[in-house]
Amino acid sequence: MLDSPNDFDVYLHDTPNKKPFESREREISNGCIRVENMLELTALVIGGETEGTAEQLRAAIATGQTQRVPLDRQVPIYLIYQTAIAYPDGTVGFRGDLYARDKPLAVAMTTAR
Repeated sequence: MLDSPNDFDVYLHDTPNKKPFESREREISNGCIRVENMLELTALVIGGETEGTAEQLRAAIATGQTQRVPLDRQVPIYLIYQTAIAYPDGTVGFRGDLYARDKPLAVAMTTAR
């Protein structure tokens, strides 16, 4: 798991169920963020390269013990919520508005200040 300071207790974590990553519809989380290639991401965050660090992580995981590893530097995490996606060919794709943010945003954009 990659923890980060935030007001919502959201963190990034691995999952034994990789099947949802094959689907376009993946709204199965309870609030945290499931990462498809968690070991590789963690290796990059911790060591900056994946090969040797990934092996060290596998060995640490195999112990079954929880270990906290403070980072030498902060790594920003940006989460973007989009319900409309522009494709390179000029078409637009739309997704469901799971958090009901589109309607208030549309009202705010059309309301005079």
